[in-house]
Amino acid sequence: MRRPTIVGTLVGASLLTLLSAGSVASGGWYGPTRVVADDYPVSPSVVLKAGVFHAAYLHTQPIGGDVANGIFYASTQTGVWTKERVTTGDDFYARPSIAVDDQGHAFIAFARGDPEASRILLASNETGSWVVEPITATLDRYDVAPNLAFSGDDLWLTFYRMGRGVFFGSDAGGSWTFTRIATTVGLCPIQALPSLAVGPGGKPWVAYEAARSPASGCLGGASAGIRVATRDGTTWSTQTVTTSLNDLGPDLATGGSGRPQLSIQRAGSGVLLTKRDAAGSWIPLQWVAAGDDATLAVDASNKAHLAYEGPAGVEYATNRSGSWARLPLTDYSIDFGTSSPPVVLLTGQGKARVLYARSESDGSEESLGLYLAREP
Repeated sequence: MRRPTIVGTLVGASLLTLLSAGSVASGGWYGPTRVVADDYPVSPSVVLKAGVFHAAYLHTQPIGGDVANGIFYASTQTGVWTKERVTTGDDFYARPSIAVDDQGHAFIAFARGDPEASRILLASNETGSWVVEPITATLDRYDVAPNLAFSGDDLWLTFYRMGRGVFFGSDAGGSWTFTRIATTVGLCPIQALPSLAVGPGGKPWVAYEAARSPASGCLGGASAGIRVATRDGTTWSTQTVTTSLNDLGPDLATGGSGRPQLSIQRAGSGVLLTKRDAAGSWIPLQWVAAGDDATLAVDASNKAHLAYEGPAGVEYATNRSGSWARLPLTDYSIDFGTSSPPVVLLTGQGKARVLYARSESDGSEESLGLYLAREP
């Protein structure tokens, strides 16, 4: 439910046409093509809605750079890529997450903090200019890693409150209300990085990294594996999907069946995939590829599509044909270990699109920015 705004900020937009030709990559794909110039973009969040790309990302000022840190928004609403500044001064932990309503208005959740605390804020261009308001009001906690999505006309949000747990919130009642769905009080410190998916009928699914007990030791790995929580009515229930301390980076998606699929990364192994079967259990993990920082999309036929950072660069994998096919998209690293994964999206026809932020230079600023690869 939309709410009265609090603080308004209007920023200028700059027009960016496609910055390089749409070359054909291996496998018949087009690109990757640089679509937005930026000398240090990280943590892109992307929605493809009605054929229009909407992307939010954090610009982090490099040494010697002259562009201030902050959240930027880029889209193809005008038919070409444009970008505009949303905020100024936010740092690496902002990790923006974008959701878009049926009218094409963008909503961006991000974390803003200082050495003492952080909170989640929401930026929106619903009024025609960017308006920023706090979602979590406490200033004595570290609220980080927001994940935002629409369910009908309502916004849903998950985030991690450091040392407290994973929270789920909704603005359905006209103001934000939150429920803690997993606790980390007294447990080992973790990243959590919750992932939110919306199932049929507006059913929420939240995957997150669980925390180990200090009694079992924190130094060897704080994770207790991956959990998935869901809500039936007003009651939350949780399933344990994995118990390995090497598992992190969950990403959830639902497809034609409405049942969720889940990708994770396992240190020393790579990208793994599982899905919930009709009986409500999670099938054994399948190995997808060597790599990490994976994102997942599921098509109408319940086939999985993943983008991830492989040993040499960005790769795409799918089991559309019944077995796993993998396609290298780049032969270079895209960042300096910033947990800034490439994002896979699907068109209405089920064609894959991979967008990533490149902040690791080959010696030229002209190589940095947002890139898009397109399946023909």
